[in-house]
Amino acid sequence: MQPRLNKNNTIKYTEMELFKYNIILNIVQYNSGIKDLPSVVKKRYNSDIRFVYFALCRVYFKNYFSLTKCSQVINRTHASVINGLKQFDYNYGKNWFLGNEVYLTSKDALDELFNHQDKDGKGDNIVLAAKYYEYELNKINVEYDLISV
Repeated sequence: MQPRLNKNNTIKYTEMELFKYNIILNIVQYNSGIKDLPSVVKKRYNSDIRFVYFALCRVYFKNYFSLTKCSQVINRTHASVINGLKQFDYNYGKNWFLGNEVYLTSKDALDELFNHQDKDGKGDNIVLAAKYYEYELNKINVEYDLISV
């Protein structure tokens, strides 16, 4: 599937293409206690958790990892993803890195979610498809609730 271009001739991916990245983002946000990780907050904890998100995307999408998709979900550029991956590789396991525990707990949750992966490692399986449709259904229910109020 080829990505579309938006008005600024930048790549615009479909929601299904970004859904798997959103799964990782939601799990990292839940385990870290940060409600809005894509925000512009530059606190050290938020930055370290963003590095964890980048690293988990690299781990679970190793065969088709996209810097652009990863950065689009979190409202950053691909250069931020490259820097974040370098920072994670350097800092992970050190005492001052604030994302060590979040990485481990998120990785455990994602291992459980992606345990039915295909042999090629893409993770295109029934579990993710079901989660996607559940996500879409929840969006529709929220929109319906807003309209009926």
